[in-house]
Amino acid sequence: MSSDLAQMFQQTLLRGLACQNDQSPPGPRDRRNREKTLQEFEHGKSKTKKVGHGEVPLRHTIVTGQRHCCVDPLERLKPIRLNEMLVPKVHKGRYLVCRTLAQAVAYVGTTVPVEDLEGEVELLSLYNFRLDISDGDWLQPSTILVIKEPYLKQGSQSESAIIRVDSPSDVTFVKETDEKVLQAIDALCWHKPELMSAEELRLKGNNLFAQNLFEKALDLYDRALLLQPNSAVVQLNRAAVLIKLQRFQDAYESAKRAFDNGADEEKALFRLGVAAYGMREWEKSVQHFRALREKFSGNKAAKDDLAKAQVRLQEFQTGNYNFDQLFQQVFKEKKRFLDVADYNGPIEISEIAHKGKGIIASRDIKKGTLLMVSKAFSMIYDEDHPGIDLLSTNLITKIADMKCSALNVIGTVQTLLRNPQRADELYGLHTGKNFEETGEVPKGVIDVGRIESICSMNGFEPENVFETADDSQTDDANTKFRFRKPAGLWTTPSYFNHSCIGNSHRTFYGDIMVIHAICDLRKGEEITHNYVSPTIPYKERLEALQRYGFKCDCELCESERNDPAYEQRLKLWDKMLPKDAKVGVDEEPKKYLDFALPLVQKFRETYTIENKIRIHLFKPLTAISSAYQTIGDYENSAKILEEAFNCLGEKFECNLGVETLLQLAQCLAFIGYPDAAQDRVAKAIKIMKVRSGIGKNVFLQIHPHASEILSL
Repeated sequence: MSSDLAQMFQQTLLRGLACQNDQSPPGPRDRRNREKTLQEFEHGKSKTKKVGHGEVPLRHTIVTGQRHCCVDPLERLKPIRLNEMLVPKVHKGRYLVCRTLAQAVAYVGTTVPVEDLEGEVELLSLYNFRLDISDGDWLQPSTILVIKEPYLKQGSQSESAIIRVDSPSDVTFVKETDEKVLQAIDALCWHKPELMSAEELRLKGNNLFAQNLFEKALDLYDRALLLQPNSAVVQLNRAAVLIKLQRFQDAYESAKRAFDNGADEEKALFRLGVAAYGMREWEKSVQHFRALREKFSGNKAAKDDLAKAQVRLQEFQTGNYNFDQLFQQVFKEKKRFLDVADYNGPIEISEIAHKGKGIIASRDIKKGTLLMVSKAFSMIYDEDHPGIDLLSTNLITKIADMKCSALNVIGTVQTLLRNPQRADELYGLHTGKNFEETGEVPKGVIDVGRIESICSMNGFEPENVFETADDSQTDDANTKFRFRKPAGLWTTPSYFNHSCIGNSHRTFYGDIMVIHAICDLRKGEEITHNYVSPTIPYKERLEALQRYGFKCDCELCESERNDPAYEQRLKLWDKMLPKDAKVGVDEEPKKYLDFALPLVQKFRETYTIENKIRIHLFKPLTAISSAYQTIGDYENSAKILEEAFNCLGEKFECNLGVETLLQLAQCLAFIGYPDAAQDRVAKAIKIMKVRSGIGKNVFLQIHPHASEILSL
């Protein structure tokens, strides 16, 4: 992170903490002048749009884990007007009816001036309503909103107040033609009669659908249903557009209503099958496509989609996946979102002493067994959002979240909005200290504060398709500020607790996380994996794990806490780093060897027979082996690499052993030991199979130089 960004992060962190602790008493809001407010808004909007050619503005937001959301239905609330509202205050038990007065502008939230039923004016900011935080066009003038329990706060840029809404479930958008709802909220003064018939609305919606203007098409279908609520053909059209919007549960319900009301059976069954597939309810999808196939044998899509749904069902039930094929999709076809089912192997979620929930083996498990396949609940890639740079100050973890992690909170909110049936799956995850783990969230409520905490405690930043724990964590503290790493949330994998000596390994294939056992496991044994790399120093691991709110008590941490020679090793390693060694491995390898070899010997001597885990000898040894290779001394490099691999032992060889074995194989080949070299390659292939499930052919695509060794 640049010094400017670091300074901004620190300033915002302090400001955010101060705002969190602000308990100033609420007082009356200052009334806004309508004309002046609209003029200032348009002026500010024009300034926002004046960005130089090719420039992308850096946007900033704060994650607090403390966002208000209303848990009561609208019928339990009473109306409120702007002139009754206080600042700063969440107006619990009340709702505000308002209407937008201009085209909205987007920064992180979407901001627009609104008026209430008495013509009073205020600014409104809506957060988490769109994943594209640069898009304000979705909120048009004259849009009518009902805001549950509105929060009036001081604006961040001025003394003026602003209404802030964080949860999309706190807002109901009302059509100006919906006389029934407008009457219920005492807003008939804003009613406009519908000028088109239901059929005209449907046909116009179909035209918009053909232009891929799905939200506008949905609006017209909904208006048509206000006129003809039981229209099967409109419900069928509505199901089609909802599928395009990935609102699969709503699509399924619309298709079911269409089917029950006598719609075209072929189309209804097809849309029921597609919607069930999108909901990841494979058995239900198979049933609908099978019924479609039986009744309409000429429907080619039915045959293809039935076969696809049957494959997903088999994956879900058996865990039978083609990992070589998944690799090809990600690396050759450049797919980022893969179409596979989730799978839970011989594991179960259980209460773990002093840890809360965790994952245990439900039976004895052999090394290399597939434990889980999980598709991300939400996944954000930088390349999908090219016009956005976003920095988030996370008050939960006290670190800066980069673009993809910051957007992943919104992505998670949007996934839940589209898939409300998955609420229990999401809200059951660990939230840190901000929430009661057992606190239930009412159906349909988007609890953004809880979601912020869930993403902060459980989010992953996969670096590449074969990321290991060591790949994702480096010694450079600034790696936490990387802008471009993808970020995602996986629900069931979030129950795996951390251990520096994990007994499972995760592999990422696009948005799919795959977890294998990397050693034999006994029934009832807890299954863990690394949140941070075991190769970084103990104190750095301790600091990194503080964001999750626990201290690791694994064998490695215990040995390092109690090892009197631990600090000595750190000092020796620091001396070997280029900044202290004053000589580079690559630039002057002979001088580096003269300098570093005595230090490595001292490093070895810090270990006694009782030190079973020698993971921190691994880096010094690989540094020495690299220097030997640079000067062409492959024999000594091979000896050192053999020692380095043996330092890993079974506990760490799956994470770090493959590259070490391949380097060792190259050295052995150079010095004329082809059989030994091939043996090391074979061992590397076996380790990769255990940790990732891929076979020899894909291994050789990843490591083409290994093919040359095998052909010797």
